[in-house]
Amino acid sequence: MVYRLPNYITHAKINKSIINYSWDDSDVDAGWDYSYSEKIATQIESVSLRAKICLMIGTYEWILGRFQGMEQDPIFMYIAEAAWCANINKFYLIPQYELDEHDYAERSNYLGPIAGVLWCSGYSSLMGDLYVSDNTIHVDDDSTTLYEEYDDYYLDSWREDLKFLITATLHILPTEKVSIFKQWLEGVVQRLVKFYTLPEQDPFANLFGNKDEKSWLGDYVAIEILNLKREYDPTEASQLLNQFLSQVNRNNPLLASEQALKTKFAIPYQLGELS
Repeated sequence: MVYRLPNYITHAKINKSIINYSWDDSDVDAGWDYSYSEKIATQIESVSLRAKICLMIGTYEWILGRFQGMEQDPIFMYIAEAAWCANINKFYLIPQYELDEHDYAERSNYLGPIAGVLWCSGYSSLMGDLYVSDNTIHVDDDSTTLYEEYDDYYLDSWREDLKFLITATLHILPTEKVSIFKQWLEGVVQRLVKFYTLPEQDPFANLFGNKDEKSWLGDYVAIEILNLKREYDPTEASQLLNQFLSQVNRNNPLLASEQALKTKFAIPYQLGELS
């Protein structure tokens, strides 16, 4: 099934053809005010990493919606679909070294006020957080992290990336649409805090890494939490995510091959324990 943006974004009609914001590929966030996004980041400090990444993907979808019909390269929609898969389990993604070999890893291929924004938001800001999102054993130990090249990952790396995504969205949206985005964002933050705040932990409990996946990532977060017109029940998250996985476009070039997935999952594209 072809991945589509949620209705609450398409119905907002934010894809105005007039591009009247500043953009400098050599200094992309020059003059941006990060105060609002810093406030949002502070509000979700206590929620799980999966919940934080959920908000990042949801914000990125607004950026996709801003340029719907203007950018023909499908890679940016592929990023969103793959990101949702990765927030379930990082192994759905192709390895980073494969990603870096593709043309879409090259910044110079994506310049200007549309492609440049999409690349900086999707590839640069979002993708890196996906690859480190399941280092569940010893986050800072080369011998036990699942991808050794990410041993320099900091526990709050999500923060700067989320702030960029939010501030970029505010920068590119038509002025009359900013309040719609903010209303959505603040409503989603309230939901994430309500349902996915982690219990307070002993600050010395995870000095050598998280003891299990739940303590590192938190519970599964279904995409539907982002739709404020729909009631959300976290106990239904697994069922909703299984529905999503059953419809994923398996030809997405950012997703691992069926053969590779079978080495990690008992049944690919179904929630379950790693094999």
